[in-house]
Amino acid sequence: MSLVLTGNTDDTKDQSVDSFSRAFNFIMNQCSAPTASIKVVKRGFAPLGGGVVTVRQMYARKVEAIVCTEEGKVKRVRGWVTSAKVSP
Repeated sequence: MSLVLTGNTDDTKDQSVDSFSRAFNFIMNQCSAPTASIKVVKRGFAPLGGGVVTVRQMYARKVEAIVCTEEGKVKRVRGWVTSAKVSP
């Protein structure tokens, strides 16, 4: 399956494409399903939008259930920074 999504990629009110991609692929990996290839072609910010994201996902033949009973430990904290309308 292949999708091309347009609009805002980074916003203060919604989850960014980068964090969604990491969380979605982590959950798909836990379910033994194929992960998605989510690539940001062009970033878009509110109010104009204009962002373009391509998504490629293989169909899953079988998705296993997962049980989250233990929290686990935080190994590292990472961050992504994006900016708009900043002169070089």
